[in-house]
Amino acid sequence: MKNSLPDTILGQRLLHWLAVMHDKAAGAVGPYLWIPKTCAVLLSILFLWGIAYILFKTDYFAGKKEASLDVPDGNFAKVKMRSAWEKVRARMGTQDPKEWGQAMLEADGILNEIFKMSGYLGAHTSEKLDLVTEEQLPSLGDVRRADRIAMHIAENPDYDIPYEEALDALRIYKKAFQELNLL
Repeated sequence: MKNSLPDTILGQRLLHWLAVMHDKAAGAVGPYLWIPKTCAVLLSILFLWGIAYILFKTDYFAGKKEASLDVPDGNFAKVKMRSAWEKVRARMGTQDPKEWGQAMLEADGILNEIFKMSGYLGAHTSEKLDLVTEEQLPSLGDVRRADRIAMHIAENPDYDIPYEEALDALRIYKKAFQELNLL
């Protein structure tokens, strides 16, 4: 039977030499290990910050909805929505074109709030509409048109919207709210 390397004298000497070299290296390098450890920690923090920054900038956590618009259920959302919609309808009952324009802005604001509660990010309704598909909101094309009218009113406060145009746009908003099961 053959002896293995550690059982031989040469093997024992080699193991002893390796142990001595390890102890010498540890004694020489040990006091300076804090430098690479500190660098590793700082680089880790930098890389984690970079990952978080990129995820934030790309709206990774925005959760673009694909299949359906996740409108919050419950009576509170519906009651709040219906109350706001009644205010819009009351404004349309006046003879003042400024009130009609305000009704348009409020209806657009209601839709914006619905998208916000559903998790869609964006400063304006138009940005949120870019994240919605026609499967989620069949009247999407019409809603975009109504939103452009509302944006025009917001940008031009002196604009007096014709009654028929305001009524048409509000019908579009109402249809969208019905498609979302809020009216």
